[in-house]
Amino acid sequence: MSTTDPLAAAHTRLREYRGSVRAAFLTTLWGILLLASGATLAYAFSGLFDLLRAATLNSIFSDTPDGPLGENYFWFFPIGFIGSFLAFALHRMWGTRFTGTQFTPVLGTLTIALIGWSLAACWAASRFVQPDQIGMAVDPAFGRDETWGVWAWIMYAGRWWWPGIITTLCVISLIIGVVSRARRRRRTMILDGLLTGGRRTPGLITSAPTASPDAARVLGRLTIQFTDAAGTRRWIQPTVRLERALIPAVGSTVTVLFDPLNPGDTTRIFWSFGPGTTREEFTQHTV
Repeated sequence: MSTTDPLAAAHTRLREYRGSVRAAFLTTLWGILLLASGATLAYAFSGLFDLLRAATLNSIFSDTPDGPLGENYFWFFPIGFIGSFLAFALHRMWGTRFTGTQFTPVLGTLTIALIGWSLAACWAASRFVQPDQIGMAVDPAFGRDETWGVWAWIMYAGRWWWPGIITTLCVISLIIGVVSRARRRRRTMILDGLLTGGRRTPGLITSAPTASPDAARVLGRLTIQFTDAAGTRRWIQPTVRLERALIPAVGSTVTVLFDPLNPGDTTRIFWSFGPGTTREEFTQHTV
């Protein structure tokens, strides 16, 4: 059994990961696998969608094969699901370890997955089955042709709206990521100014999130109480993502950095487990 401080040991380990070659390599590796597994899963869903689409547009007696994406695409479902689950979690873990923040480098984890989905969906949609006759389900066996209804027209247009929906989600995710990173850069500029012109004071943890027995990390809110330069008690509730070893006990202390000219502005208040001498100490756990 170790007698070292587990909190300090966890901090040291995370600092070693930040900017390391190992973290960069694993972030890149899992990002590539996430892109591939996302594309695999999207291809499988596209094949299933096209099978249903073909059955709607053509007669059951049609000679046109259903699902030209291949009969074995069902095997891509377990591969895509398992690969996406593992790659998503590990890319997120190593990406945040590399940056030392809650952001992964360059692109967000969800955005990478959606890029894979978009590429596969667009490619698969270009190979969707063509109807025997637009507007009509032709019955070559008995001559009982049926005019398409509204649902058939919706399914026919699926070759455009299916990849369109996924691509739109990808673009939205990319925009949110850009905005979030811009907000993070603004917060970093404020923090850089406060590191030299702000005031540090002890903060008291009055509530902390708890982790389930099988959780390696927890996402929740800390409640931190501190006293500003005028003697006024104040509280902040930052949303944090913490590894189990870093979850603080109620009653423990942290360092709070605030703007003495505007102590009530929560956008100008930061906290740190350590003495608060570097930017990374104030940014690595707050979401």
